[in-house]
Amino acid sequence: MLAEHQREAAARAREILARRGGVILADDVGLGKSFVAAEIAREFTTQFIVPASLVAQWRETLQMFHVEADITTHDTIKRTSAQLVIVDEAHAFRNPATRRYDALARHTIAAKLMLVTATPVCNSARDLEALIGLIARDDLLMDCGVPSIDLAFATRNVERVVQELVIRRDRCHSHDAHTRRPS
Repeated sequence: MLAEHQREAAARAREILARRGGVILADDVGLGKSFVAAEIAREFTTQFIVPASLVAQWRETLQMFHVEADITTHDTIKRTSAQLVIVDEAHAFRNPATRRYDALARHTIAAKLMLVTATPVCNSARDLEALIGLIARDDLLMDCGVPSIDLAFATRNVERVVQELVIRRDRCHSHDAHTRRPS
């Protein structure tokens, strides 16, 4: 059973994925982003892309949620037929000039994409812009008054972009983040 804040995040992620095709889950450390991602993975054929050091942890989490999914590492990204790709520690893909970023962008074109990171901004707003570039084409938000995501970042008018594509809550949203475990 998920904690209430995790159920809320999962519901919001489902809605954004259905409407936009991509979402960034950027809750603070300790709020259970992995549990939310595992819950979402139940509904799709899913590939997880995670740091090599977290493969065993992800296997354990997915087992708790009764999810069978392909798990690959950041360094071995491969083309997938999965409906959903979930990338943990997604801030590692914040630089569009890297091969890693290019591999992720190319190999996930036909899939829904969920990026999971507690630190979507490491150095500057460009980090967040790069992550959003992985999940959304430039004109994706025209229907809500954002004709160009690139222009929104250039003019530092990103509030609507973040509202539409990012789930971000801090520890104030959960007094029981560590007390509940999935059933």
